[in-house]
Amino acid sequence: MTKRRGHGQGGIRKRADGRWEATVDLGWENGKRKRKYLHGRTQRDAAEMLRRAQTAIEAGQPVGNDRLTVEAYLEGWLRDTLPTSVKPTTVENYGYVIRGSVLPTLGRLPLRKLAPNDVDRMLRHLEDQGRKPNTLRLARTILRRALRDAERRDLVVRNAAALSEAPHVERRPHRTLTVPEARHLLAAAEDDRLGPLWTVALATGLREGELLGLRWEDVDPEAAELRVRGTLKRLAGRGLVRTSAKNQTSEARVPLIPLALSALRRQRARQAEERLAAGGAWCDDEGYVFTTPLGTPIDARNLLRAWGSFRDGAALPPMTIHDLRHSTATLLRNLGVPLDEVSAILRHAGIAITADIYSEVGRDLKRDAMAVLERALRGPAGVA
Repeated sequence: MTKRRGHGQGGIRKRADGRWEATVDLGWENGKRKRKYLHGRTQRDAAEMLRRAQTAIEAGQPVGNDRLTVEAYLEGWLRDTLPTSVKPTTVENYGYVIRGSVLPTLGRLPLRKLAPNDVDRMLRHLEDQGRKPNTLRLARTILRRALRDAERRDLVVRNAAALSEAPHVERRPHRTLTVPEARHLLAAAEDDRLGPLWTVALATGLREGELLGLRWEDVDPEAAELRVRGTLKRLAGRGLVRTSAKNQTSEARVPLIPLALSALRRQRARQAEERLAAGGAWCDDEGYVFTTPLGTPIDARNLLRAWGSFRDGAALPPMTIHDLRHSTATLLRNLGVPLDEVSAILRHAGIAITADIYSEVGRDLKRDAMAVLERALRGPAGVA
């Protein structure tokens, strides 16, 4: 007499189409035997599916649903899982990338059947659409993170995005200011309404959102330093919102050199004049350092336009506001400031990030370094 398989037991077989099928016994219900069929490309995949299904049964959890689509999973991930570990702005940005780049190609596919070649196909489709390489990289990175959570919950056997071919992204060289160009910017900023902001940006290396979210209570003139406690960003349906800093490292104290302190004093005086001129039209603000003439926070889009107007009027090189942060780092590096100190000033999470971004050393610094080698090789007597 053939022995019945017990609840949770199963087997593996190769199908006629070449795929491997794992069968999981779910027991008896209303006199009928229930089974779950899981399919993999290889015997190893099927065995792993069977193992995970048996683990789920032992833990009293449901076995994976083959009908769950990539779209249904990702929308649930954006709604329920991601918000527990990142800021609302990150959730919004991830959702924009997923809905615009991932779902059009992969949304209707069953999550469990998602394969690396499907992700490769998505990336080729984005490339054919003329999307930028960085968009391809971001789409793959976000999908890989989402599938990592799915893998942890036994919803997939493997992370298809992690096994796909990573798109090649050539890093755009940052346009940074030379010392003469930086001095020219500071001189031109004296006559610009937002001149104090451009000056503080160059003198501190703050990010754009950190500059806009800076409050007077975060500035300590006596100690000649400031604290970055938040960033200002626009969120869909919520307007301008001040969120917490990126991480604990981002909230470190930032020293203020006399140039920055002087710019902040000018800003304080100008803001007081604008408050007086606005009268009743002045809006109750939250103590932001940089505001509109009516005291309201500055939208990043308006700041971008103001920067373009100032940059062109001052005949500065074509560069973004964020390039001012890169200029701060590059100037420090070229002046011989050690990389770990630059990393601390920029408040990177680790020195490896700083080294990756600012690996280029200025020509003069390279020449000085090679002069050290020259002296060492020639020796004290200067023998050729």
